Amino acid sequence: FTADATAPSLEGGVEFQVGTNTTPTAIATLADGVIGTVYTIHGNGSGANVSTIAANNTAILVTGLMTFNTGTYLQLVLRADGKYQEVARG
Repeated sequence: FTADATAPSLEGGVEFQVGTNTTPTAIATLADGVIGTVYTIHGNGSGANVSTIAANNTAILVTGLMTFNTGTYLQLVLRADGKYQEVARG
């Protein structure tokens, strides 16, 4: 993903890495997903400017706050209702 992206595109792949942000960045939604496809997003960074997905996000359903520090990952599947559902994290 590009740095500071709040609605990154999933077009053209299934595995991505968050960008090196210049400001704290909350990912609000994802674009261009395909229903039933599992996507993996890898962390990249630490400190105040790391990307996050909030626990109360209504477009990306996660089990708790996701902070994309280096070495972390989140796997999501796009459901038929257009929401992304967490399937794994580490």
